[in-house]
Amino acid sequence: MTHVYENSGVERHRRLKVLVNPHGGVRKGVSVFLKTVEPIFRAARCSLDVTYTTHRGHAFDIAKNLPLDYDAIITVSGDGLIHEVLNGFAQHEDPRKALSIPIAPIPTGSGNGLSLNLLGPERGFDVTEAALNAIKGEHMKVDVFSLTQSGKRTISFMSQALGLMADLDIGTENLRWMGDTRFMVGLLRGILKFKACPVQLSYKIAESDKVKMAEDLFKLQADRNSQGQTSITPVTSGGLPPLMNLPDDTEGWTTYDKPILYVYAGKGPYVGRDYMAFPVSQPDDGLIDVMVQPVSSRKEILSSLGGAAKGETYWQPSLHYVKAHAYRIKPLTPKGALAVDGEIFPFEEFQVEVHQKLATLLTPYGYYAVNFSPPRPNISTGGKNLSVCIHAGSSRVSFVDAISFVDAAVGQQPVVTTFNPTATEKEREANIARNRALLEELELKQAVAGLGFTPSASKSAPKTKVQPVQPRKRVKKEVLEFEAPRRQSSRLKRTAIDPDESPSKRQKREAELELLRAQEAEERLEAEERARIASRPRRHDLELDVLLGEEEKEEVSPLIAILRDDIQDLYPRRVADPEAFTYDKDNKKEEAEVSELRERLQSLKIVSRAKVTQDRVYSAAYHPEISKDLVFFGDKHGQLGIWDARAIPDEVPDEDGGAETNENGEGGKYWRLQVHWPATSKSSISTIKMDPVNAHSVYYAY
Repeated sequence: MTHVYENSGVERHRRLKVLVNPHGGVRKGVSVFLKTVEPIFRAARCSLDVTYTTHRGHAFDIAKNLPLDYDAIITVSGDGLIHEVLNGFAQHEDPRKALSIPIAPIPTGSGNGLSLNLLGPERGFDVTEAALNAIKGEHMKVDVFSLTQSGKRTISFMSQALGLMADLDIGTENLRWMGDTRFMVGLLRGILKFKACPVQLSYKIAESDKVKMAEDLFKLQADRNSQGQTSITPVTSGGLPPLMNLPDDTEGWTTYDKPILYVYAGKGPYVGRDYMAFPVSQPDDGLIDVMVQPVSSRKEILSSLGGAAKGETYWQPSLHYVKAHAYRIKPLTPKGALAVDGEIFPFEEFQVEVHQKLATLLTPYGYYAVNFSPPRPNISTGGKNLSVCIHAGSSRVSFVDAISFVDAAVGQQPVVTTFNPTATEKEREANIARNRALLEELELKQAVAGLGFTPSASKSAPKTKVQPVQPRKRVKKEVLEFEAPRRQSSRLKRTAIDPDESPSKRQKREAELELLRAQEAEERLEAEERARIASRPRRHDLELDVLLGEEEKEEVSPLIAILRDDIQDLYPRRVADPEAFTYDKDNKKEEAEVSELRERLQSLKIVSRAKVTQDRVYSAAYHPEISKDLVFFGDKHGQLGIWDARAIPDEVPDEDGGAETNENGEGGKYWRLQVHWPATSKSSISTIKMDPVNAHSVYYAY
């Protein structure tokens, strides 16, 4: 553990703010976090503050007002949640300090481009590896971009796409259930249509020589290997950097004058598991990589697909690739597609410029995990073999099938290339070994197995050439088929009613039928409840908008107002006189007090009534607040009812515009919180108690 933490300059027991998106990618974020990621964080004794996002922009709102005392922000989602967090930080009262908090992604989205750049293509979708990076990853400063459009400034961290590259992303939003296979579907669709991108591109060029850019990258990688660990930049406060390029500035700008198929600009080599779009991209060079594909032929585009995962498209002669300080786009037609970090943006004129080392990420290596090779003499477009695949869950869709499909449509022959691995794998495998040692130290045997190792393999087996980890074969489980219950008529059941049936037999038969209908209704309700619960997390903070349910979310504000008023009052613990609980009938004074109490009780009357819970009440408790009658009820199916008995009920306008009275005669206001689920008879609330010292706390048992 000392080697993992102190010797690497990593702090122990990090305080993590975790944002979980239940709807990202194939909608497995919650289960992945609860089953795999959270146990690793707990074993490492990290302090967790977990929030499950409920709507688009939720992470933006959280980041905008986030206290800046966390060690890292963990996003259990795809790249879209990271986009929200960074833009929330940009709107923070101290943007620079907020952006200095490192972000670490847990890949549960579709593309997971940032995770691929930090962990590498082999481990980019490994949630165990990502969790370990969150625990012991080192800080890495990265560039981000300011995209200005119609006077609005947006932070972008990964990519901006127009034309074909935008269509294959935002044009397949309805196919998120396919995982990253949806990008292949979008690519095939775009190649078949082969529409030009009607835009004018201008950029402030920094470098356009592909060979020189590649040489600079290889030299930088060699320098990193010799220097070792990177240093941590001191945290500073302040606002966002000012924009340096005005929209009407033309000095030093170059305009691309050829017809364009697509424009793709960004930071970070990988944008998907099978596409290294920006192989010479560096995390903190202060430049943005811009590539432009001019309109050519389908055959030329198809010939570059085989090497996409290794960045071989970079060497395509027709691909225009530059590093720039800034660039701007001017649409020539009103219709088109623009995607920024995978999010849909208006197809309008915009400008992008770079802010060097403004944001921070956690990484196991201190730089992008790129496996990019220099050009080789034997690379050609006439190869026979192909090793690139697209993964979606347990399915594998090869580029051979995809290219064959397009060839059948356009009448062309597939052209692919083949590659050999590079020496960069050694450092990555060493990091995997360190992660395995940490997991064994934490006694997480299941996670160790997920890395593809057996506990004794590293001790006894001799060193051999590193092989990629193969997915475990799934054994198909035998499913026992059974016939689901279904309704049948009396004729089919051959239970025709006897015309000579006596009244007693008829009553017995009708009672049995009624009992059967009740049982079927109960089973149907329980099945619906199980289906509903399967889509929501079992463990989360008891947030009022979640507990109230979809139908009563508009009642959150009144309930919060009432509870806030009660919190402001203090209820000190009161100790009663033990003699007050005894009654002496021979004592005339006590006899008079009892008589007075009896008369007062006899004069009690009902001033308010309401059906506070949906089912039978199993428990109740009266809150000690003296300014209002606040009563808590627990029912048979785990519902907690809060009743403000003397509150003025809301008036409901009738058809004539007047106030409509409550026909049920219910008084006050009440709220129903489903605090325990599934909502069955096994979840009944049997006891409700107020804290005798601090009545602001309510406890229930089931």
